[in-house]
Amino acid sequence: MQNYVQIIGWLLTFICFALLLSGAASYTMMRYVKNDWRTKHVQGFRHFHKWFGYSIILVVQIPMIDGFMAYYRVLGIPYNNPQMIGMLFGNFLIWTVGIVSGEIYLWRKHSSTVKFKKVDK
Repeated sequence: MQNYVQIIGWLLTFICFALLLSGAASYTMMRYVKNDWRTKHVQGFRHFHKWFGYSIILVVQIPMIDGFMAYYRVLGIPYNNPQMIGMLFGNFLIWTVGIVSGEIYLWRKHSSTVKFKKVDK
């Protein structure tokens, strides 16, 4: 099946849209909704959104790696070629640096703000 990458691409597009909606809902619940008694629920939703995003990143790596391998297969280059290993390592390094730097940025930003906005009654 040659076009499975297209099917996975469309499927992941819709899954990413669900991730966008869960992030918007998480942000709205943390900032604008009166949730004095549901803090654990809101925090659970926030953690779900975070790990859902990480799992999407991991799932996307499978077709990307397969694409790298297909590219080298078409060119007739063996898989243990240093250039292919460099591409795979570079892909891993870019994602790792991006995720770690984003987490450090958010950790520093959130450590200086109040998590929940108190709503006046």
